[in-house]
Amino acid sequence: DGIPFTGIFDGSDHKIVNLTIDTAGVNNHFLGLFGKTNNVQAQVINLGLENVSVLGGDESSYLGGLCAYNQYGTIDYCYATGSVSRGAYDLGGLCGINSEGTITNSFANSFVEGSNTYFIGGLCGFNHKGTISKCYSKGYVGGVNLQYVGGLCGVNTLGGLISLCFAANSTA
Repeated sequence: DGIPFTGIFDGSDHKIVNLTIDTAGVNNHFLGLFGKTNNVQAQVINLGLENVSVLGGDESSYLGGLCAYNQYGTIDYCYATGSVSRGAYDLGGLCGINSEGTITNSFANSFVEGSNTYFIGGLCGFNHKGTISKCYSKGYVGGVNLQYVGGLCGVNTLGGLISLCFAANSTA
């Protein structure tokens, strides 16, 4: 799992270009610029990622361009473009899973693809008791043998709140 991010990261409207995370087929987890946030004070704000590439193994979980697993944290005014692919569950263009966290004013324009994958979405793979507001996703979401797929979010469960959002993804 590594050490979760618990601080404040203000990108000051800067962008990171060509970030590549490639597990070379090894089944690693928590793949993204931020592997995991785990604190109500954790904030990632005002940051863009362009042409990000996150490539997991067949059994990898929690993959997202910006954040793999946002637990209790806040993501605000952020975006990710690029690709997130190969993983067993929780794949999203911006965030793999949002668990009791908040994502606002953010977007993903990404190619998100899985094979034998659960919980895959253009913005967020799985929203568990989290809040997603004023966000959108576009790009592509697809693959083979998928379950729980959505243009914006693959699954929204247990009191998760999604408001003022839209998705304009293509699928295959």
